[in-house]
Amino acid sequence: MPKIQHRKDYKERPQPADRREFLERKKDYKKRAVQLEADKEKIKALKEKTLEKNEDEFYFGMIKGKLVGGVHSFPEKRLPEAERQILQTRDLNYVRLLRQRNSAKLKKTEESLLVLLQTRERSCDRAKELCKERRERQRAGEKLRLAEHQLEQETLPKKSAERKR
Repeated sequence: MPKIQHRKDYKERPQPADRREFLERKKDYKKRAVQLEADKEKIKALKEKTLEKNEDEFYFGMIKGKLVGGVHSFPEKRLPEAERQILQTRDLNYVRLLRQRNSAKLKKTEESLLVLLQTRERSCDRAKELCKERRERQRAGEKLRLAEHQLEQETLPKKSAERKR
């Protein structure tokens, strides 16, 4: 009988009202925890590296570089004039090449457009010719029917006159 008895349902603690919409799921927590561990490992490795660093070590960048607003800045490397001109001519040649390619593509598309327009005009002209021919046939058919009708009208009175005799 004790299994049938009602047991108390324990409710979860409610989330604060200001964080109601931002409920963190388990997968979000795991992702955040993994990232935190990775960051800790990186910091630990950097600390070890600084401890192992030789204080007497010297680099020329230490002389050339300056701190500007708390940020390291180094002077720009200037290319010799000859190398700079070579690079500029390469750039110009590349731009010319692109311009030639694009102009060739444009020319091809213009030609294809002209061909399409010409074929369309031809088809329109052909359609106009067909319409004219159809009208002419209709007119000729009407004239033929009118002529046949007139011929019948002329022959009918003669036949009726012949019958009266």
